[in-house]
Amino acid sequence: MCDQMTITPRLILSIQLSFYTFLRSFHSSFIVLPSIPFYRPFHYVVLLLLLLPHHSPFLPPPPSIRPSLFSSPSGRSLLLPMSPLPLPFLHRVFTFIQESPLSSLSSSSSSMRDKERLLYTVRHGERVDNVDKSWKANRKEKGEIWDDPPLTDRGLKQASETGVRLSSLPITAVFASPFTRTIQTATQILTQFDSPPPLYIEPGLAESLNACMDPPGIPSKERMRELSPYINFSYAPVYSLPLPKETGGDVGCYPRVAHIIQSLLDNSTGNILIVSHGSPIASSHLYLFSRWAYVGQCTVSTIAYRQGTYM
Repeated sequence: MCDQMTITPRLILSIQLSFYTFLRSFHSSFIVLPSIPFYRPFHYVVLLLLLLPHHSPFLPPPPSIRPSLFSSPSGRSLLLPMSPLPLPFLHRVFTFIQESPLSSLSSSSSSMRDKERLLYTVRHGERVDNVDKSWKANRKEKGEIWDDPPLTDRGLKQASETGVRLSSLPITAVFASPFTRTIQTATQILTQFDSPPPLYIEPGLAESLNACMDPPGIPSKERMRELSPYINFSYAPVYSLPLPKETGGDVGCYPRVAHIIQSLLDNSTGNILIVSHGSPIASSHLYLFSRWAYVGQCTVSTIAYRQGTYM
């Protein structure tokens, strides 16, 4: 029975990071190839699968993997294996794995070479369908938008309290997902600032598409103006609508989030705040720390970048 068991797509990302660690342990000379920055875990997957049959006599040949190809807005193609791997093979692989976070790799971006820089991420507050379980079902039944619930009164209070905590920090810009709940959260946070930084709406920070309508029920620009007086509509987002298709459940947003996090860090200065959703924030932790971790609503995550290392 064990031979027929498979892992879920969520664990495939952990497998990628394990391959990455294995490559760094046994094939350090292959870490950087000319003109190719191999600092994404799925790059190492493809490279390691080519090396394993020839350099690893203690491991069986890996099963065939059919990569899915994602195209980033910058034109870079990202390979992400989505076929399941058998558990016996994984067990033998993990026997030789030691944890080594991606954070030890340095960025080539000039903006990322600052002595110290802080990135804050906040998940939106409590939303109405968290307490009213019929809210989404009723809207689906009526053919109305069901993936854009607003915050509850408690959610608004959570966001305001988060703003009190953040208001004394030198944040230069806020980037938020385009959904109502994230715009409301960002707005409540900014109301606590004496001199609020600009709020930029970035579709790349949107919820994982497996939890959204097709297309997602993102509010119009006119509705966004009603939701927040802080939005700077002159911002040119990294991702535009409609977003690229995603597969793989909650982790399907990982390629998009990895790209958007790096783009925002590369093309901004100072300390920035990101307001997003559970899966995208978990994906950002995976990208920065090699660990998938969901956070609670209005939880603040603080990431420091110091001398080439995320902390």
